[in-house]
Amino acid sequence: PKKVIPAVLTVTDIAGLVRGAHEGAGLGNAFLADITACDAIYHVCRAFKDAEVTHVDGSVDPVRDLETINNELLQKDLGRITAMVDAKRKNVERGVGGKPAKEEFVILEK
Repeated sequence: PKKVIPAVLTVTDIAGLVRGAHEGAGLGNAFLADITACDAIYHVCRAFKDAEVTHVDGSVDPVRDLETINNELLQKDLGRITAMVDAKRKNVERGVGGKPAKEEFVILEK
């Protein structure tokens, strides 16, 4: 290659996701807002027991924790998509955006 451009990765620790975060539980809304601003996500999930480090669910279970994280992210995404579809529906009903907007709405609604 003619030019080498080093990769840059900025890692931000966003802790605090709990079951029900998509509805505002715990630090839910702040956590999910921070996640929304990211380009990519990778999970580092605790798998060790330590009496000095408490767990919100009372026990260490990384599989359960990853399922909770994935479910909360999914629920938040569904909420955002639902809001987007509702907004597009209103615009299409008013004729805003013409044929392209209607075609996009049909795809989103599926």
